[in-house]
Amino acid sequence: DIEKSTNDNEGDYYHFIGEEERENVEDGQIMSRKSYSKGDLVYTKTSQAGVLYQEKAYFDSKTKQSKKFIRYLTDAWAKASSYTYKKSVSVGVTVDLSGEKSFAKKVIAKLGLAVSASKSFEIGISIPADKTKYSKLSLLNDQYKVIYKHKYYEGDKLTKTTKVTAYSPTKDFYLTPRYQ
Repeated sequence: DIEKSTNDNEGDYYHFIGEEERENVEDGQIMSRKSYSKGDLVYTKTSQAGVLYQEKAYFDSKTKQSKKFIRYLTDAWAKASSYTYKKSVSVGVTVDLSGEKSFAKKVIAKLGLAVSASKSFEIGISIPADKTKYSKLSLLNDQYKVIYKHKYYEGDKLTKTTKVTAYSPTKDFYLTPRYQ
């Protein structure tokens, strides 16, 4: 569950494998699958209040983003030679997006990606840092960047189109010093 790796630009990373949680998607009219091409319909939401309203998500792209900064695990900047990580911490990452959240979560789930990931740390490791620089211990996560078109319809008429970017977390977390 713990793996150490080195990046010449940033130093050592401590890689932790967490748990992925997938949203249970009951609403929607197409089956989830792992592979989509640009323009494929991913998800449809339909409602009717006198007029038929539909929202549709069309796939654009999915790329993996390595070691995306999530948050600092220490409060103050310090000239530390190392960080000893011993406390129990439960951390979670959820879908980070630019559009309407509940719809985007369903699109992410239909793509077969996680809407959240979490990990509890109960460890005691020493993470070296450059004591000549101010640093904080930071948490990073590998994520998928998903872009899709969100189209709104009233009856057969297209009323609005937005481009949505969402970040879906993976189970891969990293601890590393981040310098000021």
